[in-house]
Amino acid sequence: MSFVAYQVLFYTWIYAMAVLENNLQRVLLDADAFSDIEFAGSDGNCQARACAITKSLLTQSRLKKNMTFEEFSRLFLVSDLDEVKLTPKKDFHVGPNPKKTVFSVGDWLMHPAIGQGQVMKKTPRDYTIMFRVSGPRTLRKDVVETKCSRL
Repeated sequence: MSFVAYQVLFYTWIYAMAVLENNLQRVLLDADAFSDIEFAGSDGNCQARACAITKSLLTQSRLKKNMTFEEFSRLFLVSDLDEVKLTPKKDFHVGPNPKKTVFSVGDWLMHPAIGQGQVMKKTPRDYTIMFRVSGPRTLRKDVVETKCSRL
């Protein structure tokens, strides 16, 4: 993980722990939006982002008092990003369609970039998935069926 990403995650952890220690959960859960008008963007830390992430984790009952930074960071990492090795893309070739995995409502899946999620709704064109970290997202059917794997 890059230093900036680590720093932003650490800042968010400190913010989330402060919310729990000061019993401010209801304040965040009652809010509809967050704004950080002082955010200058120089170091990547943002109170509004920290609030939104903390609210999402509270909504999913994923936070606990005295959670270590290591426990907190595991909520966000699918794999150790430092160990990911980039491989060159293969040349395009015409052949059979990529293998598709069809999911049903209630199935759990792993998206390579977003992480773990549960299928909440399925239409002929897309899936609505509740991701553990980022919340609900609607993704095109062909993307989900070719990129995601079953848990």
